[in-house]
Amino acid sequence: MEYTQLLKKERNLALGCTEPGAVAYAAALVGANMEGEAEYIKIRVSGNVLKNALNVGIPGTQLKGIQIAAALGVLVGDPDKKLEGLSFINFRDIERAEEFLKAKRVQIQVEEGVEKLYIHAFGANKKGTAEVQIKREHTNVTIIKKNGTIVYEKKMEEGDQKEESEKIFYEAMNFSDIYEYVCQVSEEKLNFLDETIEVNKKLSIEGLTKKYGLGVGKALGQTEKSKSNKQLLTYILTRTVAAIDARMGGCPLPVVALNGSGNQGLASSLPVIYYGEFCGNTKSEIKRALLLSQLVTVYIKQKTGKLSSLCGSALAAGAGMASGMTYLQGGKQNEIKHSLENVVADLSGMICDGAKAGCSLKIATAVNSAYRSSYLAMNQITVSNTDGIIGRSVDETINNLGRLSKEGMNITDETILKIMTKSKED
Repeated sequence: MEYTQLLKKERNLALGCTEPGAVAYAAALVGANMEGEAEYIKIRVSGNVLKNALNVGIPGTQLKGIQIAAALGVLVGDPDKKLEGLSFINFRDIERAEEFLKAKRVQIQVEEGVEKLYIHAFGANKKGTAEVQIKREHTNVTIIKKNGTIVYEKKMEEGDQKEESEKIFYEAMNFSDIYEYVCQVSEEKLNFLDETIEVNKKLSIEGLTKKYGLGVGKALGQTEKSKSNKQLLTYILTRTVAAIDARMGGCPLPVVALNGSGNQGLASSLPVIYYGEFCGNTKSEIKRALLLSQLVTVYIKQKTGKLSSLCGSALAAGAGMASGMTYLQGGKQNEIKHSLENVVADLSGMICDGAKAGCSLKIATAVNSAYRSSYLAMNQITVSNTDGIIGRSVDETINNLGRLSKEGMNITDETILKIMTKSKED
């Protein structure tokens, strides 16, 4: 296995936020394994899934949340399209789903003591039942039952997320190897990144031209008068957060996600793409910088966990985009690692309080931090290993970040979820 293969495994096309998308996928599988329409559906999820599905827009509906995702999934979702299973819903589909909700035929429950990414969907009618379980990854279906009988089961030891050889490769990841690979990989092996550039830029343009979510990118973009006076930071920031606005606001366009997160896919790609285009870098340089940014993002998320109380789209992708920007300026390994550490020192306390319109504000902060951190690193200004969780090497810093996430912030996750669910009930 090599790093381009790893990145291909961690990328996927997704429509809207991946957590409600995964709920809709599970519900669609329930619907596909039943005779006739479900009379009701029960969804049990981990707290982390609920947090990211509670208040985010569902593409093409102008509606938000996990309940409408479940209703649409079981009624009209296409399980063959996985996270794009709600691509072709129409007005009548939305009406049916809203009627399903009004009749209280959707139940949502938080399941304790399960994987951070866990979804169980159960549907029933007079002809029988169906149930589906998803664990660890958004499309990783582990069990499908029809009328209580297992019709599909993925054999996997508890906690084992990948084949042994892949696990060894992931565990051996380190910054120096990533940097060397980015510098030496052939042009041909970078071609798959053309899709990321094309798809994610399209969402950015949509967010700049129409009002989605908070409209942060569109509003900031209106301060630009002409190309001659655009400033680089404003240019990359507005185009990045406009894409986040569109995605969180229910835009019916797909995104190339990363680590199962559309926002991480956008945040680790668009700032680097637009930075390189503005500065006149070659397409090859931009793709190598993009590869570096996304590999750094994957590396950090492997340590912190795919669903975490730390904001991966700001922190992990922020470190990734800083690395990519520094590469595009001609920075070498030393400058790149310093830009990464500057971001960690700056953003390591940023929490994840669910997927929502306000994510664009956090990504705006991350772009600012990455831009500033890269500039400082190119001028030999960096934090010391005596500062907080910064380690004696960049790999130690990333390991420390993983410890902070997995050991230090478990109670933070529980508290965030309690605050969010209580405020929604009130």
